[in-house]
Amino acid sequence: EDEDMYSIYDDVLKNALPLYIKYYLDKTVKPDELKTDYTKYIAYIDEVRNTARDEDGYIISRNGFDHLVWYYHKGR
Repeated sequence: EDEDMYSIYDDVLKNALPLYIKYYLDKTVKPDELKTDYTKYIAYIDEVRNTARDEDGYIISRNGFDHLVWYYHKGR
């Protein structure tokens, strides 16, 4: 449970998160908006996770979300 209290806060995730915000929340957010505000960053992650849960019936952990997004986008 402790590993799920925080999300990874690196450039790969900060640059990829706006894609998920657009897809799940239909909001446009620039990566620069997330670079200095961890509270806003994690709130968006939780909002995306909760919206996905409402659609799929399953909530992914912060850790799981971080890893899926990071591995998919790390080489792009």
